[in-house]
Amino acid sequence: MKILIFDTDATVREVFGRELGEHELLFIEEPVNRDALLLHSDADVVSVFVSSRLTREDIQLLPNLRAVVARSSGIDHIDSEFLKEKGIALNTVPRYGAHTVAEYTFALLLALTRRVPESLTHMNAGVFEKAPELEGDDLYGKTIGVIGTGAIGANVVTRAKAFGMKVLMYDLFPNTALESDEARYTALDEIYAESDIITLHAPGTPETHHLLNTAAFAKMKQGVVIVNTARGELIETEALLQALRSGKVSRAALDVLEGERELREGGENSTVHALIKEFVQGSKRVILMPHIAFFTREAYHEILRISVANVHEFVKKSIK
Repeated sequence: MKILIFDTDATVREVFGRELGEHELLFIEEPVNRDALLLHSDADVVSVFVSSRLTREDIQLLPNLRAVVARSSGIDHIDSEFLKEKGIALNTVPRYGAHTVAEYTFALLLALTRRVPESLTHMNAGVFEKAPELEGDDLYGKTIGVIGTGAIGANVVTRAKAFGMKVLMYDLFPNTALESDEARYTALDEIYAESDIITLHAPGTPETHHLLNTAAFAKMKQGVVIVNTARGELIETEALLQALRSGKVSRAALDVLEGERELREGGENSTVHALIKEFVQGSKRVILMPHIAFFTREAYHEILRISVANVHEFVKKSIK
């Protein structure tokens, strides 16, 4: 079986090569691209990471394609409807790194509230003293709004309780086991109005596109803190930029960006570039990270282990 694997690094090559060595494996470091698809148009299986798009046009270049193995839980980068129409299997990694991303969410939140970037700037400049701009904020007693309470969001809720925070939650499918004296489900408007901090853990879907937009920011507390480790498209970047300029949003930490695939490929996104120029290079109010909330040794190997198992399962079904 010929397996075309995009977005590869040394770890992907080592794990896939060891576990799937009986197959013909083609490792491509770059995201999905037309040249590679045309060169390997006889591939039976394609594996991609979130940095790739797999469009209808891409799929049509692979007449032998029988399965797509996504090394991710989200599939907003894949034309899943066309795969279904063509009878091509789509496998994902539905649950991985739930603790990993929750931990990273609080790493970003603590970096914002305890002024870690500013402190590093002072130390790098040789200034070893307390300064007004280094005064932080406690998490204890604050209200945090958690939007999306799947595996990751649920772990964020647990950690927020441990910090002594009041938790407001929103999800289309509430997990009532999370509710307690400190945590309850409510409407989005109450989360916007009452939260000192809002953290996003919802999937990227047409319904959640630009969930945080101008109207949503207008309903929020003055000086709210925003954290996003889910999907960049959940936030309308221009609306966030204006909210930061006005002070409605005091600080933001974003591990994901709207249009990040285009940015990764060297494309232009004037709004995101404005965000970077004005609030990252010019101040420490915004922390931008390169989509690495999932990226620990344990979680990354879990992704690859499940992806390999998905390939084995597909091969087993194909033989029957």
